[in-house]
Amino acid sequence: MLNIFIQIILSIFLIAVMALISYSVYNKEILKGIKVSNSTRKITSIFNGIFNFDRSIIEQETQNKNDLTYLDINPSINQNGGAEYSYNFWLYFDIDNTTRTIIPKDKYNSLSLTNPSNFQYAYINLFYKGDRVLKTDATQYHTHNYECNKMTDAVKLDPVVLIKNPLVKIRNDAREIIIEYNNINYPETYNSTSMPLNCDESSMAKRNINKFGIKEIDVDKTKRLYNMITIIFQEVPPNENAINSNKANCRVYFNSTLIEDRVANVSSIENVKDSSSFKSRVMRTNSSKLRINDYRLNNSSDSIIKAEPNDTGVGGRQDAIKMADLTYFNYALNQMEINSLYKAGFNKYTAQLTEMPSDVYDTYTKGDKIDITTDERIVHPI
Repeated sequence: MLNIFIQIILSIFLIAVMALISYSVYNKEILKGIKVSNSTRKITSIFNGIFNFDRSIIEQETQNKNDLTYLDINPSINQNGGAEYSYNFWLYFDIDNTTRTIIPKDKYNSLSLTNPSNFQYAYINLFYKGDRVLKTDATQYHTHNYECNKMTDAVKLDPVVLIKNPLVKIRNDAREIIIEYNNINYPETYNSTSMPLNCDESSMAKRNINKFGIKEIDVDKTKRLYNMITIIFQEVPPNENAINSNKANCRVYFNSTLIEDRVANVSSIENVKDSSSFKSRVMRTNSSKLRINDYRLNNSSDSIIKAEPNDTGVGGRQDAIKMADLTYFNYALNQMEINSLYKAGFNKYTAQLTEMPSDVYDTYTKGDKIDITTDERIVHPI
């Protein structure tokens, strides 16, 4: 009888010990997960305040930590779906299809005289993390090319950025914001709903139909305002959707409202039969610099972005394009975080952290949040 009682006591004790060990291991893993999540999620402020695009290029080192301009801008590799990252910034534009852009004067006049309607389809690079392809004949390489890597009859502009993770550009008339990025199989990535690529298309408007981004921006309702743009790249976890496994998802928000949500595609655009063409995963590493306002022209006086002389804007003369609070996240932002960023607004001083006079603060007005339930939309997905 005593032996049975001792066995019962020992059994209860062993069960308690095992339960304690199990709970400790479980709790340790939970704490480890929280610690890993907090330590691997990074927010990098590229610049705070307002950057005017009438200035020269800004380059930020992302590889050499000893460089004074070094910023930690690399895709996250710890998430379940693989590499993912986000960019958030505020964009001000007061431009239209007649605004002078970074196209040099001779090309500007040639294009306007040859086909004025095409001029609005020139693009202005806002920023990109990547590298240009250098020319051996020392001819200046332009970073504001049309779609398709070939020269056009109207303007002899060469293909430009080969490495881009990502490249973000705005159309000259501010009607489109285009996002480009490399994937691990091909230098170009296209959205899943786009039409087959046709580089011989005569319409410049159709040459970007394959890209990620937003279009049909109502310039009259959004210009002279600071509109928040959020861009998210995220690999689709293989265990969530077998059809979309190893593909990337690109989401674009305008003033905290989701406008585009596309899965990347390759095979249906380039008609490649190789099985690897179905893969469009985000590149995990890119040692290139982050470049803002990269025009790289020989004659800077003909390349500065300017508003038309008679366009005085609100509150006095305003620059044609300005960007505020460009921030990088090494993870995919969620809707709650995006809402918080929009609610917080942006810093109303120059990017050099020099305070501006208080009497011009009222000229910095952010755009309204978009109501997607109404019929009157001011922006659409590509």
